[in-house]
Formats: sequence, structure tokens, C-alpha cells
Amino acid sequence: MKVQPLDVKPQTTVATDDAATTTSNCNNLHPSHFSEVQLLQQQFLSMVKRMKLYKSFIPAHLLSEIDEQQDLNTQSPNQQPYKVSGVNGDSNSSSMSHSQSSVESSSKRSSSMNEPKSMHQNSSKKKYSKDVNKFALYLESKKVTLIHVLLEGLNDLLHSLAPQETVSLLSDVFEQVNSMCRSHGAVQIALENDSLTISLNATHKQQNHEVKGAQLCRSLNEKLLSLKFMRWKSNEALKKRPHLIDVLNFRFAMLSHECYCGNLGTSEVKQFTLLSSGKQNLLKMISVAKEMNIAIVCSESVRNSCLKFFQTRYIDTRSFTDDTFVSSFNEGEVPQQDTHIYEIGVSLEKQDDEWMYELADQQQKNKWNSYNQACQLFFEKDYHRAVELFQEYYQSNTNDKPTENMIHKCQTLM
Repeated sequence: MKVQPLDVKPQTTVATDDAATTTSNCNNLHPSHFSEVQLLQQQFLSMVKRMKLYKSFIPAHLLSEIDEQQDLNTQSPNQQPYKVSGVNGDSNSSSMSHSQSSVESSSKRSSSMNEPKSMHQNSSKKKYSKDVNKFALYLESKKVTLIHVLLEGLNDLLHSLAPQETVSLLSDVFEQVNSMCRSHGAVQIALENDSLTISLNATHKQQNHEVKGAQLCRSLNEKLLSLKFMRWKSNEALKKRPHLIDVLNFRFAMLSHECYCGNLGTSEVKQFTLLSSGKQNLLKMISVAKEMNIAIVCSESVRNSCLKFFQTRYIDTRSFTDDTFVSSFNEGEVPQQDTHIYEIGVSLEKQDDEWMYELADQQQKNKWNSYNQACQLFFEKDYHRAVELFQEYYQSNTNDKPTENMIHKCQTLM
């Protein structure tokens, strides 16, 4: 008697359900009639829920790294590109991959022999940055744009609302922050009290990161103001205390500087860290923003990168600690240099519907022209003519604190 092979359909169901759960598409799971498969399905669902919980605590730049590796693993061998291993990378790479990478490295070295030494060093640093394993312990020096977001008034909210009500409001804020960070390739580095630090070009290479940082600040500020004056108007907790809406203000400070960044710790416990004077200098800039009642300020280096893209104006000058000076307790002489601080205004890029509001838009873009002319005279030490222009500007822009500050400076130096 010929024995017919069994059609083991439950195995197919398990495989299908496994694929569904790994893509977090749990709603497509079909309950099985087999108790063993039901148990597996429950275990898969429980695993996915735990993965979602863990995922919410994983830094965004590592999630993108994991996704890239998963995409690479799902490609066929013929589709996978050869890649040079990074620090503590995969030691089981095929000999073909090592051979290919060796040929490429040799070719790059030979082609760069005739280049200047500085160019060769720069390319070596870039290559190291590209190939570094983001899950390994490492430290590298690179130029990074840092953004300090101040939630001014959070202290009053915290002491006026129930903790869960504060959590709800902050969730609205971080929803906008996360969205803007994703769209601009930025990474949240730290949250400390009422201050949030965001970085660009720290975890992966980004072109024009200073301009992207300015765009992020402008866009995020608009989103948060919309949240404050529209969505929160219907918030039940704030309806009872409407004055709290006016208490909360958002301020941004941005600088671009050299710093050391990487994963520090042990192989079991590590964290991504930035080592620089950025925090100290950002706090000085935020202090200026609060004093002058300004939403967005930036350092001189950022302003120089954004001149073609945003309207800017000089605000003040402060002593900044040198970029890579990382001592928390400043004993002795601290290396410092005077740095100009600027306000970032409207975008200078032409909008699709600009022709409809051309006159008003052009007036907005030219708003600071006379102010900037006065600043130019101030730097040329022509204080009499400078103060005249500042006073003329102030007549149509009353209560503008930066102008008041510049008039006072001119009169002091005259």
C-alpha cells in the first residue's frame, strides 16, 4: 500500500504569520485551529509588543542603521554591495568582499598620491567616518551643528498642572520635534530639564547641515506656535488656566563647531556622546535670545552658511569657549574667543505662490536692510551715523530690544 505524504499546512501558516508579525502587521494574523500554532501566534504577538516597547527607547540614528542592515540582508547576494568593515565590524565577511574592498582601497590610495597632504588627510577622515560601526565603541572628530531648544515656562507648567497633564502637553511637543528631526535628518541628543539638544552631521554625514539646521528651527518654531495658539486652545487643562498658554515660549540657539562624538562606555553598556564646549556656548546664546526676546539665534559660522537662504541680523557679541575644550570646572585660564550672535529671520528662497503676495513678501525680506546698514556703520566705528539709522528703524519697529541695545551701545561709545 502506497503511503501518501502529509500536507503540513500549519507550517505554512506559521511562516506566513511570522512574516506578518515581523512587519508589525499583527491585524492580518488569522487564528489557527491548532493549539500549538495558537501558542506560537501568541508568543509572536507578545514578542512584537515587547519589540515596540524596546524600540521607543532606541536612538533614532541606530534605528535607521538597523533598518539599513535589514534591507541589505533581504537583498539577494548579487544585489548586495561590497562594503569595507568598520570598527569592530563583522569578522565573517567573505574573502571576495575583502578582496574587492582591498582593490578599491588600493586604487583610492594610488589615485590620491599626487594630491596635497591635507586633502589626503581629509579624505581619510571622511572614509573613517563613513565606515565606522555605529554600534561599536568609537570616538571621532568632526564638525557638527547643535541646536538648543528651550521650553521657556516649563517650570510654571510643571508646578501648575498635574503630572499627567504635563506629560500630555510635552507629548504634543515631542510629536512635532520627532517629525521635524526625521524630515531634516537630525538626532535628539539629550533632554535636560527645560532644554532639548538636537544635532546634525553627528551620527551620519550630511551636506549643508548648517542650512538644514536653520530650516529645522524655522519649521519647528512655526509648528510649535501653531500647537500653542490653536491645538492647545481646546485643551481641557489649559482651558481652566488660559494664562499658562502665554507662559510657555519656544527659543532656539544654533551653532556649528568641531567636536568629538561617538559611543563611549563598555561593550555591554554604551551611549552616544558629544564632547565639546557646545552646551556652554549654547546657553550663552539662549541667554541673549531671552534678553532680547528673540525666537531663533545662531553663531557667526552658521550665519555665514545661511546668508543666501535666510534673512539675518547682528544681535550681540559674547565670548565663546573654544570648540573642543570640555572641562566642566574651569580652573585657570579658559581658551575663549569673541563670537558674533545673529538672529535668523524669514527665508529668502522664492515660494511657489510668492507672485500672489510679491509686494508684502519683498517688504518682509527687506525688513532688516536699514538695521543691517546701521550695524555695518557700527562695525566701522561710525557711531553717529549708526545711531541715526538705528533710531530711524526704531520709529517703525518700537519695542524692538535688539535695536534698543544697539542704540545704547552707540551712545556709550560716542
